[in-house]
Amino acid sequence: LDFKNKKFLFYQPSGRGKLRNPINCAVDTNGDLYVADLGRLEVVVFDKIGNYLRSFGEKEKFKPGDVLLVGDKIYVSNITGSKVVVYSKDQENKMLFSFPSKDDPITSSMGIPINLATYNDKIYVADFGFSKVKIYSLKGDLVDTLGSQGDGIGQFSKLKGIAIDKEGNLFAVDAAFENMQVFNKEGKLLMALGGHFDGPGGLILPAKVIVDYDNTEYFKQYVDPAYNLKYLIFVSSQYGPNLINVYGRIEPKSGPAK
Repeated sequence: LDFKNKKFLFYQPSGRGKLRNPINCAVDTNGDLYVADLGRLEVVVFDKIGNYLRSFGEKEKFKPGDVLLVGDKIYVSNITGSKVVVYSKDQENKMLFSFPSKDDPITSSMGIPINLATYNDKIYVADFGFSKVKIYSLKGDLVDTLGSQGDGIGQFSKLKGIAIDKEGNLFAVDAAFENMQVFNKEGKLLMALGGHFDGPGGLILPAKVIVDYDNTEYFKQYVDPAYNLKYLIFVSSQYGPNLINVYGRIEPKSGPAK
């Protein structure tokens, strides 16, 4: 999506880079694109102009759900392996380690890791199987968990995408509730956004959420002049007329509104 030039660019690689079922992606500081492909059972890497570079993944029981770039490492959620696999961020993409380890107690085991996020040297894992957000150190040690299975406030049914803003607020998408719950860095529920589709702002089987600080200028026109737009929250729906909903975090301007 090119907001500046108001264009939508469609990218479909061929040859060795042909994708079968891409589900999530990430872009590094050089512009290289990393795609988690459920069909190929690999992470496929392209350069910034779309040329195929390489692909990598485990040989057995590997089904990548998401890819996350942190420093010189690549974190990949392995759906069938019930773990997160960590690779080196170089041309070899060597597997370094995975977590949780087999000898971990049941409290730190993982069900179906779907989406990943990072904040303050921590890795956040959306565990679809256990309906929890699990928080690990960069080395893979369990630090904390958030949420539980159920239909109550602060609980999850079909946990999908997660994202974190610069203040540590966590956005967690639930495909069953068709909403997005927002928690502060202490794990307290702040609010819920979205809901079953009934016009703009509603969601249909939402899957992914992204926090974006770079494109606010293109959406300021939709904000009350008395407020500043701090950042954007993009939420994707898998079906329906509005496949991407854009929410905004706002704050009152200092002094009288203009």
